[in-house]
Amino acid sequence: MLSFQVFRQLVNLLLQDEFNCFIAQIHCDGNRETIVNRFVSRASSDLRHPGHVEMENREEFISTLRASSSSELQLDCPILRLNTTDFSIDNNMQHSIDFLRNFFAQISETK
Repeated sequence: MLSFQVFRQLVNLLLQDEFNCFIAQIHCDGNRETIVNRFVSRASSDLRHPGHVEMENREEFISTLRASSSSELQLDCPILRLNTTDFSIDNNMQHSIDFLRNFFAQISETK
């Protein structure tokens, strides 16, 4: 597994420097129990592709999900942080629009 330091260097070297790409990170997080309930609901659904087997070890899966943290990648780029606990349109919409406007404005200024 790559360390974050090496990963960041690879991203900067390959994408930003070599290909002149602009990177933005969208970091989604939310209330752990809400996230667990969504995953369990989706994994238990008949609509789920049979290749997804997380419910075969249901308790381990849920325990891991509850204990996990959602950390941002350590990249030198703007980060849009979204709380996905509530998907109401007012929750993240204006924040996301402002972020994207600023991000694209920065790109336009560098060209």
